[in-house]
Amino acid sequence: MFKLFIRAYPWDLEGADALTMLDRLQGEVGISGLSVWTAAGSVTQLRVGDVDPKIYRTRGGLLFVPTAEYYSRTRCKPVLATRLPVRYSISAIGAACAARSLEIRGIVSASRVGRLADRYPEFSCRSVLGLESRRSLCLSNGDVQSYLVGLIAELTERHALRTIVLSDYFIAWSDAFDPHLESTLPLNSLSRAVLSICFCDSCRRASTDAGVDVAQAELNAKNIIQRAVETGAGEGISVSGLLAENPALGAHVGRQLAALDTLLQQIRERSTCSVLLSGSALTQAAPGACGIDGVRADGFITPCIDGSDRVPGSKNPPRHLEWLAPAGAAVGERAAQLVSTFHEAAKQGFEGVEVDNLGVLPHAAFDGLRQALRFARRGA
Repeated sequence: MFKLFIRAYPWDLEGADALTMLDRLQGEVGISGLSVWTAAGSVTQLRVGDVDPKIYRTRGGLLFVPTAEYYSRTRCKPVLATRLPVRYSISAIGAACAARSLEIRGIVSASRVGRLADRYPEFSCRSVLGLESRRSLCLSNGDVQSYLVGLIAELTERHALRTIVLSDYFIAWSDAFDPHLESTLPLNSLSRAVLSICFCDSCRRASTDAGVDVAQAELNAKNIIQRAVETGAGEGISVSGLLAENPALGAHVGRQLAALDTLLQQIRERSTCSVLLSGSALTQAAPGACGIDGVRADGFITPCIDGSDRVPGSKNPPRHLEWLAPAGAAVGERAAQLVSTFHEAAKQGFEGVEVDNLGVLPHAAFDGLRQALRFARRGA
């Protein structure tokens, strides 16, 4: 059956009518469950409803109290969120879902979990120009990998989560996509993509050990960025085409993708949970995960695939596909498009949709979600 999950932060369930809203989403809309953030990046959320505070802000971190034994093998120690939810813990939310026969999944920001890159610059991504990221950890780093494996093991063993959605599962100096990054000419998407390629010490060593000419890859990246800054070059060229024209740089990026595959294997060996990938370089590269045939995403839907489908070097289409859409997609004129998107996704074998998120989901969205889900389940 085509499934609909609502993403939520734990504080979304602290309001007086939050559980009533959950009951309505189950009874009126027919949701399958909640996907709850357990480790998040920075968040500033203008919330709907009669809630206090109306604007919720946190610099991010773990949204539960960690157990030290799971992080004994890494120097990268977890950091609690600056505003830890008090009333509704992950376990309490799980109990509320179980009482309603709803599924619960945990969401983890793999590379951007709050403040870790800022606290541990030695574990963060670094641009080809030498600047460390204050946002993104490098998932090629051994300490970061051990931290992530331990985090997911704790969530599955101590909080009984059977599915983990890994968000921000990429190796990238994500500061490159900051809209406030100034340059002589506006940076196009290609130059930002090249600027985001990580050249931290861990990535350099791993690529060198794999036989990649890292010095040439670095030179390629710097030349591409310089031409873009000076002349705006790069418009109309795809990232894959650019990497094919610069084999050393392409090999460096390919090695990073292979590292993400290997890390998924480590997670599966340590934990018994299912892993979904959302917002990952692997989802973008996966055959069949690029879009719903015949449907324009208009930039608000991103692919999510089952991590168990990822085998190093595999070209097979993923067996499990989901989509992520914002709450606003179910409101007003966009609701009609959402109905057709859900319907086409179900016809083409997609498992379901996640809607982001409960704290900003207005009651006006219920009708749109109900209609979209009904047509999707008819077409599945």
